Amino acid sequence: MYLVRTPELTVQQNEENVDLQTRSAVAVGSFVKFCVDHNLMQPPDKIVKNLCTFLCQDVEQTPTFSYTTTILDGILSFQGSKAAAILAESAKKDKASTADSNDPIKSRITRRGSVLAFVELSNRFGSRLFDVVPKMWNSMAGGLTSACQSGVLSSGTIANQYSPRSLADVASVDHLIATSLGQDAIDSLSVLEAVVPTLHEELGHKLSELFPMLSLTLRSRYAIIRQSAARCFSTICEIMTVDAMLVVVESIIPFIGDSSNLHNRQGATELIYRTQTSI
Repeated sequence: MYLVRTPELTVQQNEENVDLQTRSAVAVGSFVKFCVDHNLMQPPDKIVKNLCTFLCQDVEQTPTFSYTTTILDGILSFQGSKAAAILAESAKKDKASTADSNDPIKSRITRRGSVLAFVELSNRFGSRLFDVVPKMWNSMAGGLTSACQSGVLSSGTIANQYSPRSLADVASVDHLIATSLGQDAIDSLSVLEAVVPTLHEELGHKLSELFPMLSLTLRSRYAIIRQSAARCFSTICEIMTVDAMLVVVESIIPFIGDSSNLHNRQGATELIYRTQTSI
């Protein structure tokens, strides 16, 4: 029997020295390669799932949805805005509620160690990463894809492939987010934001599958969902600038002129702000 919770994972969670964390990440990569070479699929899948969980422990990077459900209007990325002030107050409650179990410094260290592990996995497996760890994509994006399952376009040509459908689709996504999948969606967007820069460039086709989902979540009635989607999308724009910015220009920017829906305008503005500060 192979223990999934390896000593290397424990060190990654608690080690403040980045060099030792990096060595731990190499050990995790070696263990995953050993499992792959011996056709042991369960340990790598479980390790990746744990790493994704560790990425979400820092509440500054992965806010708690239940504390932000009342924040509907505003652009949270704009410091000094009323919406940002409300979010900051919610963050204080979030930190206070998790103070006993998740020290903020430890959470940041844990997140850093997890990112280093994903870097090592990408270095070892490159474009084969999702093949050798089959459940990795679902661990990363499952919350987002589940929330958007009723509103995602089928594949098509790049001209119209990434355009969101009707407002009814956005409403159904918001219903799923409100009733059960709000935190899952935020977790996925946070994990993707952290892991996307570590992926091999040939895995861009998997990221392009997210464009219609990100377009939908950018139009959510919930400000925290719009901000999380904008942060994730802007990171993808850094990695896949040509394809991602084509989507932004053709499918997102037009919502700036949508006089019928405030949230559409706010989501588009949030993305433009995040994109221009990251690229």
